[in-house]
Amino acid sequence: MVRIWPKTAKIYWDPWRNIPVVRPRQEELDLYYAVRLSEPGDARPVFPGDLEKLKDAILYEYGSDKVYMRLFNTGFMLFNKVPHWDLMYEIVSSGNVLGQLYYDPFREKWRFRLTYSGAYIASEEGLVDKAVLEGPIYTGREVKPAPSTSMRQLIIVDKTGNIRGLGEVYGDSLIIVKTFHDRTMPVETSGKSASIEDVLKHNEEGLEALAGKSISYLKRLRGKYRLPVSVSYSGGKDSLVALDLAYKAFGELEMVFNDTGLELPETIKNVHEVSEKYGVRLHIASAGDIFWRAVTVFGPPGKDYRWCCKVAKLVPIARLTRTLWPNGALNIVGQRAFESLDRAKSPRVWRNKWIPHLVSTSPIQEWSQLECWLYIFKHKLPYNKLYERGFDRLGCFLCPSSALAEFKDVEKEYPELWGKWERILEEWRVKLGQPAEWVKLGLWRWLTPASAKRRIARHIENYSIDWR
Repeated sequence: MVRIWPKTAKIYWDPWRNIPVVRPRQEELDLYYAVRLSEPGDARPVFPGDLEKLKDAILYEYGSDKVYMRLFNTGFMLFNKVPHWDLMYEIVSSGNVLGQLYYDPFREKWRFRLTYSGAYIASEEGLVDKAVLEGPIYTGREVKPAPSTSMRQLIIVDKTGNIRGLGEVYGDSLIIVKTFHDRTMPVETSGKSASIEDVLKHNEEGLEALAGKSISYLKRLRGKYRLPVSVSYSGGKDSLVALDLAYKAFGELEMVFNDTGLELPETIKNVHEVSEKYGVRLHIASAGDIFWRAVTVFGPPGKDYRWCCKVAKLVPIARLTRTLWPNGALNIVGQRAFESLDRAKSPRVWRNKWIPHLVSTSPIQEWSQLECWLYIFKHKLPYNKLYERGFDRLGCFLCPSSALAEFKDVEKEYPELWGKWERILEEWRVKLGQPAEWVKLGLWRWLTPASAKRRIARHIENYSIDWR
């Protein structure tokens, strides 16, 4: 496997207690399994909204909840985001990656696939129907007629009984949709249903050491930069942890929130709750309705055409902070190395060329997502409740960097808000002479004929990207 990420998170699993372990002592490593995650391995806890999607997806594939009850009704589980043309998670249960949950925008549904480890358990216990095939087994092979089954997804085995892949029933055909190259057997665990209290209890030492290291770092940095302290708070989990660490390190600080005019109501509510809890002064860099006025001129923003960040983020932040701290400030942000390749390569201290009077740093640069969440749970920090409803990332609700699955969450929870944006997209679609899929499949998210855009466009009949 080619390594892409310069830094990867490591999560271990205690097979006796059936819980994840972060930052174990060196002498304890032999007691645990290393969880086999795709890079960068930045897994997070599963929330109620995630479980709802997983249950529905499994019911859609198999017509019953047997697979869910056997594989995923096990207490503390993790989701690990992996590369996909929309959105996909590896599902960690009992120390094993047993399945993948992914969004299918053509069906507008969450789908589920077993991994080899999950297929092995499901096959051994008769949870999923099997199709025995002769001849070559490869992804894309079509077999007619399809086996008689009430399930949409089957386990493919060869004539010697070896599990080789997964097949999906399409009408009277069976299509091989996945072949297994990595045939790692599932690790054995106690099967106990662990609670969050169990996880926190046995991760306390590692979390305290990690937090202490970050707080000491901030104190040393303050000795070098004797400036007022500000915390850039977004309403998300990472900036919440960064704020808490900074508060413990300095006591006195101020909060800055960038209200782009595109934030969800729970985020605005959380910003004020956090400000009140810590008793710190809140400054809001408001963009007002600049986005809604500018979009009529510039058109929808894209991943490769991010005019929105300039007008709704950088300009309000630069204007406010220059007024507040003309001689500079030490700016604490909740940036982590595992969020993106750019952030993985980021220095620990930097100045943004758009806001050079701020010296920025992240005390959680080396923290994993799981470590952030365990810290939040341990200290009962007031996190944004959108996470519990299955939202993975927060911020501008129509960000072109979002997946279609994330847009679907917004549409479900805030139909009026999404309807406003969809009407604007429709106006531009008509103006540009684009098909309905330009809106439905999010082709507006790229201005140029990017490879990701072409990959989606291939599924649209008689459509070519008209680039001028």
